[in-house]
Amino acid sequence: MAYAQPHPRLSVVSNSSQSSEHHSPTTTSTRFSLPSAPSIHAVVSGTKTPANRPNIYDRNLNKTRGAEVSAAAFAFLFSEMVQYTQKRVSGINDLERQLNTLGYRTGSRVLELMIWRAEGTSKAPKREIKLLSVLMMIHTNVWKAVFGKAADAIERSVENSDEYMIIDNDPPIERYISVPRDLSQLSCSSFTAGIVEAVLDGLCFPARVTAHNTPTSQHPNRTTILIKLEKSDIRMCQSHLSELNQADLTLWLSPIQIVQFVGPMVFLNTLQIEPALLNSSCAWSSDLQQLVQLYNSPFTGAVTTRTSTLSGFAENEEHTVSFATESVSTINSYGYSPFPLSHITASHPDELQQMVHEIQSLRRKNIAIFSSRIGIELNTSCPNIPNSPPSGYRFETLLPLLSVLAEATYDDPNLTIGLKLPPYTYRDQFLDVIGGLKSLGRDGKNPFSFLTCTNTLGSSMLFAEQVGGSSTSGFAVPTGIGGVGGELLHTLALGNVMMFKQLLSSEESRMAGLIDIKIIGVGGVTSKEASDRMRRAGADIVGCATLFGKEGVGAFQLLS
Repeated sequence: MAYAQPHPRLSVVSNSSQSSEHHSPTTTSTRFSLPSAPSIHAVVSGTKTPANRPNIYDRNLNKTRGAEVSAAAFAFLFSEMVQYTQKRVSGINDLERQLNTLGYRTGSRVLELMIWRAEGTSKAPKREIKLLSVLMMIHTNVWKAVFGKAADAIERSVENSDEYMIIDNDPPIERYISVPRDLSQLSCSSFTAGIVEAVLDGLCFPARVTAHNTPTSQHPNRTTILIKLEKSDIRMCQSHLSELNQADLTLWLSPIQIVQFVGPMVFLNTLQIEPALLNSSCAWSSDLQQLVQLYNSPFTGAVTTRTSTLSGFAENEEHTVSFATESVSTINSYGYSPFPLSHITASHPDELQQMVHEIQSLRRKNIAIFSSRIGIELNTSCPNIPNSPPSGYRFETLLPLLSVLAEATYDDPNLTIGLKLPPYTYRDQFLDVIGGLKSLGRDGKNPFSFLTCTNTLGSSMLFAEQVGGSSTSGFAVPTGIGGVGGELLHTLALGNVMMFKQLLSSEESRMAGLIDIKIIGVGGVTSKEASDRMRRAGADIVGCATLFGKEGVGAFQLLS
């Protein structure tokens, strides 16, 4: 980071979104200026010295509601956010989308804090349920909470009755930004648009919110926050889930609603997973009712559907699951979902390309809701398909399929794609995966956003008495051999997560663009302690299936 004396300046928006250099303003035009601020060593008479200043975590949240933040500190922090984001995007639209996402995270917390303060200071706090009241609250209360002043105007569109505009003549976050001509369409107030969108979502008025530069001679930084209300709610999600029911390719839906539960948040490319807990692909996430229950749970940050093929998998009485009696474990002989993609796993690149095309069509059809809330997980690891061993054990054979997914991601950087892997038992298997991922990278970036470790362990067996039953075959499942999950898999799953975390964090992987790949830890997460162990091993997100199958959706509350 370069500073030029006596006036410190930072380069924030460069002419190339891929630029990684921060030039001094002595050699390039100024992009971002920090307002002057007193020296941090200055102590005003009568004020507390830094040593005696109370810890910020000890302050009463109600007493700090009128406190001000240094404009210099705010400008510096926002400049870092823009620089960090700019180096990881491919263009203006992508940059604005990422700033919007960061603003959404801030907005959800602003709303939570405002509600907490209202409940703590009012004997009869009320929740706004009328649209105009909500918009006025955002125009006044939210703006004051974030920027220390109300917005300048609020208007309704004459042409479209579902569009409203909040106008700020001098947005604080734009005040010290100068955008180059070739990036003239960029609006850093996309961050503010994200805040507004989060507040509207949290108050059950889902909307698509964007920021637009509308300068005038009197107000050159004038910005309009355009709010386009959604005409439908979660029922729209449900109806389209019935159109495109399951996928593994696994479809992921990241819930829109803001919930009171506060847990860790993780980003998988454009997917915001909060809390960082979800179901792994399993038999209990097959039909629409099961998916909606998962979606509505405040303790799940995303929904993973069951693995499906293009035309559906033929199930019979041999495909089943049994629970062990002496541990929270299962053995199953399931294949894939009986539901076809239209109602997604491919063994041929052409089939896979068709499935990706159909998912992308869905995302475009519902771009306002789903554009960054649907992802794909390719299952490379089902152990129960006759004459079709898990391709994840021979990673080089996966490359034609992975190339299809990679091209889809390069064509649409907002598409989030990951792999579900089988349990590995020796180092060369892990290295084969890392090598395959590196071969698909371009320009220091990788098309894959996450690895799910791990699927069930195949060639396993439980006898009937181990699951508290009896059968003519004497085995827990009709096929005798199946995939084991739950506590019996836990130690191996932890080892897989830790191995991949170490390999992805190496300097070599960092240079190849693998450092941003997240790990979803699955396998034996049957208690809060097991969930904590999975995170300590290196999982960014935790998933479970066995406990979910045993306890239903309530399992995720037990793990939280």
